[in-house]
Amino acid sequence: RALVRIDSTNIVINNFIINHDDQFFKINGRVSENSSDSLFIDFGNLNLSNINIISKDIGLEFGGIINGNGNLSNIYRNPLFGSDIVIENLLLNNEPIGNSYIRTKWNGDNKSIALSFFSNLNNIRTLSADGQYIPETNQFDFNISLNKFNASILNSFLKSFASDIKGKASGNVALKGTFKNPEFNGLLTMENGALTIDYLKTRYNFSSDVLIKNNSIIFSDVPVTDSQKNRARTTGNVTFGAKKSITYDFNINARNFMALNTTG
Repeated sequence: RALVRIDSTNIVINNFIINHDDQFFKINGRVSENSSDSLFIDFGNLNLSNINIISKDIGLEFGGIINGNGNLSNIYRNPLFGSDIVIENLLLNNEPIGNSYIRTKWNGDNKSIALSFFSNLNNIRTLSADGQYIPETNQFDFNISLNKFNASILNSFLKSFASDIKGKASGNVALKGTFKNPEFNGLLTMENGALTIDYLKTRYNFSSDVLIKNNSIIFSDVPVTDSQKNRARTTGNVTFGAKKSITYDFNINARNFMALNTTG
C-alpha cells in the first residue's frame, strides 16, 4: 500500500510503485527543509527503447534493459542528487554497445551533472566517457576513450554515401557543445577498416590513424586497397554539418586501382 503525505514543505512517500509486467519504478523517502532527508528511487527491467519516441528525431535509437537507483536531497537549498544505472545489452541504432554502466552526481557549484560511463563488449572495455552536462544551457563537455570499438556504429550516420562499414577504432575524442550543435575533436587508430562507397559500388580497406577536427574525419595520405588487393593512397575528409548534412572530398593517388564497379 502506497503512502504519499504532503505537509507544507514536508513530503513523505512510502512504497510508491508503478509497474508493468516485470518493469517497475519505486519511490521511498522524505523531502523537507532538513538537508539530511532524502528521496530514494529504484527502477528495474525498464525497456530503453521507450525513449526512442523522443531520441529518433536526432537520429538515435536505443535498445537495452535498464536497472538502477537514484537519490535526491536538500532540494530547497542546494539540491543534491546522484544515480547508478546499469544497461544490459545496450544497442545504439541496432549496433551492439554491450553492458553499460552510468554514474551521475549533481555539482551545485556550477549547476552541472557530472557523468561517468563505460561499456564492456565481449569482455573488453570498448568505450568510456567522463564529463559534465549543464541543463540550464544544454551544454556538455565529455572526454571519450575508445578501445577496439566497432566502427559499424558509423553505418547509420554515413548511410548517405557508404555502407557495410567495419573495423575497430581506438583512441580519444573530445565532445563539446549542445545536442543541436555538437563538436568532435580527437585522434583515432582504425584497425582493419573497410567500407563500400555506394555510388561507385567499390569496397575499400584500410588501417591508419584518423584525425577528427571540428566535426571532420580527416584522412591524410592513407594507404588503401581495393577488393583485388590493388593499392592506392588517399587524402580527404568527411564533414558532418548542420541539420544532419554530410559532405565529403577525397583525392586518390592510384595506378590500376578499382574506382568504379557498376554495370549498365
